[in-house]
Amino acid sequence: MHSAWKVGLVLPAVALMVSGCVATRNWVTETVNKKEVEIDQKIGGVDSKVAAQSQRVDGVDTRLKTAEGGLVETGQVAKGARERADGAFTKADEVDGRLTRLWSNRNVRDLVETQQILFGFDKWELNDNAQTSLLSLVKEMKENVASRSISRATPTRSGRTPTTWG
Repeated sequence: MHSAWKVGLVLPAVALMVSGCVATRNWVTETVNKKEVEIDQKIGGVDSKVAAQSQRVDGVDTRLKTAEGGLVETGQVAKGARERADGAFTKADEVDGRLTRLWSNRNVRDLVETQQILFGFDKWELNDNAQTSLLSLVKEMKENVASRSISRATPTRSGRTPTTWG
């Protein structure tokens, strides 16, 4: 029984192999040609995709070079603007210093000339010398409008009050 069993399995397996596994030369050639056509089509598709990607990369490269040129130009413009701003800041600092100095000295007066005009004791009238001095001072002030004068009366020890023009 054991050998019948072996023969029952081996004989159909050998018959199947002999009848179905014999490949003819034509069949192999046809199958290989079909596969070559499929592979060529796939390679052609891959080639077209590679060409499209290459064009895309070239376009990106061109745009990148244009952007780099624009970036360099923008950098130069920004550098020029920074230099102008630094110059303006320096000038503003100088002007601020001058204005601060002028503002702090706005009430400082320089004494240029002092004249004393004295009244007589217990009198409100001026003598001839005092009147002449006062008239010459008024004439000078009319001629030179830009000059400023400050009048100040200062009492003296003797009770007389001299008027000071300066």
